[in-house]
Amino acid sequence: RDYLFEEEEDGWRWSGPQRECHGLPRPHPYSRCQMQNAAGVLALLSRIGHRLHVTEEAVRAALHTFSLPGRFQFVPGERSLILDVAHNRQAAAELRRSLETLPAAGATHVVIGMLGDKDFRAVLAELHGVASRWYLVGLPGERGAPTRTLAAVLRRFEGTAPVVAWPSVAAALDRTRLESRTGDRILVTGSFLTVGAAMEWLQEGRCNG
Repeated sequence: RDYLFEEEEDGWRWSGPQRECHGLPRPHPYSRCQMQNAAGVLALLSRIGHRLHVTEEAVRAALHTFSLPGRFQFVPGERSLILDVAHNRQAAAELRRSLETLPAAGATHVVIGMLGDKDFRAVLAELHGVASRWYLVGLPGERGAPTRTLAAVLRRFEGTAPVVAWPSVAAALDRTRLESRTGDRILVTGSFLTVGAAMEWLQEGRCNG
């Protein structure tokens, strides 16, 4: 109602009542969600510009260098790795759309662990069609959804890919390195805890291709 944004060939455009910007750098090359977030920030800046003026050059520089770990974070390699904390239906739907904009040459291996007080049924419903193979992990503490519960939900969907449970995110990722091939991609999702464990795995240097 108060502002508009749309993709352009060389970036994206934002327009409000008193300001319009063309050819803005994309805050994320594959996720429209971050463009939507950036559009909201520009709307705020336009409203407070009389008190805090931010130049368009500063905006462009910020968009160009923007990075948000764990939000469709893409780690390139022979087997690409995508980290996304999606833990509700809306985030899972956005994750699915982002995956569609970045198709894999090979299979998609999904490592997922979720908390039991999240809507894991809705998340799995949104994502069940993207996986070539599921690697379910239990998260620590009483809030973690048991892998048997996640598996039971997945197996209700027609055509569900193979489902295997693993004791930890690191163990599941180690297995994906053995079962995946060049051109495949590995998606880690479902919780900040799941993605955080994957980041630790990366820092330990266990991802070698």
